[in-house]
Amino acid sequence: MVAGLACDCEGVGLGQGKSRLTSSVAAIDFGRIFLGNELTKTIQLFAPGELPVQFQAHLAGDAFGFLASPASALIAANGTRDIEVLFRPGREGRIEAQLVFDSNATEDGGQVTILLFGEGIAPPDCEDGNGCTVDSFDLTETRCVHRAEALPCTDFSACTTSDICVDGVCLGQAMSCDDDNPCTDDFCDPATGCVNEPTRSCDDNNPCTFDVCDPVGGCVHESATDGTPCDDFELCTTADICLFGGCVGVAIPEGTACDDRDPCSKLDHCVSGKCKDPSYHTPLIGELVYTTTVGPLSTDAAANPILDRDGAVYVGLVDGVGSVDQCGERRWMRHDLGSPTWRAAASLPGKIFAPIGDRVVALDGRNGTTIGEISLADLPHPAGTSSTATVTVSIADMAVRGSGGLVVSVIQRVSSPRTSREVGLLVEIDRNLIIATVFRRLGPTIARRVVVDRDEALVVVTTDGDHDRLVRFGLDGLPSTSWSTAATSTAVTDVALGSGGEALWTHGLVRVTTTGTAAALLPPGRPFATGSPIIGAGSRIHVIRPAEAGPENLIDRWELIALTATTGPTRTASIAWSVPLFADTEAVSPALDASGVLYLITRDGFLAAIDASGQVVFRTILGVSHARDPDVALGITPRGDVVMSGDGRVLSVRGFATLAPTAWPRHGRDNLSTGHR
Repeated sequence: MVAGLACDCEGVGLGQGKSRLTSSVAAIDFGRIFLGNELTKTIQLFAPGELPVQFQAHLAGDAFGFLASPASALIAANGTRDIEVLFRPGREGRIEAQLVFDSNATEDGGQVTILLFGEGIAPPDCEDGNGCTVDSFDLTETRCVHRAEALPCTDFSACTTSDICVDGVCLGQAMSCDDDNPCTDDFCDPATGCVNEPTRSCDDNNPCTFDVCDPVGGCVHESATDGTPCDDFELCTTADICLFGGCVGVAIPEGTACDDRDPCSKLDHCVSGKCKDPSYHTPLIGELVYTTTVGPLSTDAAANPILDRDGAVYVGLVDGVGSVDQCGERRWMRHDLGSPTWRAAASLPGKIFAPIGDRVVALDGRNGTTIGEISLADLPHPAGTSSTATVTVSIADMAVRGSGGLVVSVIQRVSSPRTSREVGLLVEIDRNLIIATVFRRLGPTIARRVVVDRDEALVVVTTDGDHDRLVRFGLDGLPSTSWSTAATSTAVTDVALGSGGEALWTHGLVRVTTTGTAAALLPPGRPFATGSPIIGAGSRIHVIRPAEAGPENLIDRWELIALTATTGPTRTASIAWSVPLFADTEAVSPALDASGVLYLITRDGFLAAIDASGQVVFRTILGVSHARDPDVALGITPRGDVVMSGDGRVLSVRGFATLAPTAWPRHGRDNLSTGHR
């Protein structure tokens, strides 16, 4: 494009004297603009002096995509003129040009040159891989749009016909595979279609019968001939044969070593034909599995019992880190590391990241050896730091990226003889703990809680010491995916991530989409318990909040509530059920297992299990007090044991099921640790 051709020449007549032409800026940087979009900026030309100035504009350099208007005009003596400069990129990449104003001014050669910069970027590929949506990029809202349409499709299942898109999902009509034969099991394999296999429903689980299905008479069980070899599935018998329709074997000599495949029974041997450890009792649901003394814990160890995929538990000690295996045996103890900020500790399978002072130390989960370490003391100091000031560094929280690297919330404390201040940073560290780079400077605010979304965006709870705010650092080139809530909270808040990437923030209870649209599920007013909301199957959300306040507005009763979030225009939530809790329960973060059972612990030492309908199914006395712990969290091992720590001990209780799968497991820590509920 070229400068506009319109001439605005009205003004003061010419005379004798001096004149100049100046500009309000020396350069204009339009930043990054999507191809197809445009941006206009306004600058001012000034004519200081005794005479009016006539100017003529033209563009030089790589000027395609720039436009200036007016192209010529007369500016009265000591007057100004607004110039509109537009940038509409016609290609990708950085574009540089010059906007030159030639004039009849008597001073400085009469010419003014303004540098123009801009970068054209292509809109992102919005293909979502869903054949039931028409995908496009909305230049106005700068976001991807996925419009569902009723299109023919295929759901890649041989078990459906007449497939068509419905609300963005490919659905088909199920086909029947019933062959009217009672001796076949009829089902449909999505890969191949109908399958009619000879029925297995006549199996009586007796290896010494031949089980057949008669299409007329039903199941027939014929006894095998006596002496037919069989297997009674007992580890402590041998030479198993069929006798009178049953499988019997000869007992292996008493005391023969065997393995009952329970890792916690150590002295397995044959007793009366059975493999067992007579000194070991398999815990029942609700019973203690173990209580193991590990010594004095770090101040926030109870808030974050990190679990590995082999059932091992890692806890922070006053001078290091310790590990207990799934049976309660002390696996290793490190007392030479210093006191960790254990609330911020994170993990990957077989690896622990422990923040200790200004360091992040990586430990091998198997033996506790140090496999990496990096200090954050040498990060660039905040702007304005004097040479006499002292800068100390601590770590507030950490989260794990999909690459295995870390995002670390860092606090820099700048102290001088007269003043002191805190500055917050978000720092990225590679997975090998070699390089640390500053991702964001947060100024006087601190990122107290950091989580990583499924698209690698960061969702952060920031605090300035008085107010919490929820912030999202989204995708480069998509400004709408980065936002900060206008609302702030005077209470300490937390956040969890939902199945669609939305954030659930405990300011009241607010749901915020990935583009920053906020809706209150519950009104603010009541403080919530420490810890994030617990997300269950479907739209079920669990939170702990105070019941009605007691005398003098003191909170002496708390309640666990289960909410069902609606999807209508109001986006509110209804309370499915509530359970009254005991005093001091506000300090706990419950755990949810795959069967829908919630577990929580009170400071008087009881572990309670509450099912999906809100009924208490068991309460177990633990014999441990959490009165000194500011926050207590629970974890669940792969075999369903509920784990916690406190009073210098690690404790485990047999639960119903393994940890519930979460909406987005890379919430902040490893998939089995407390940060992923």
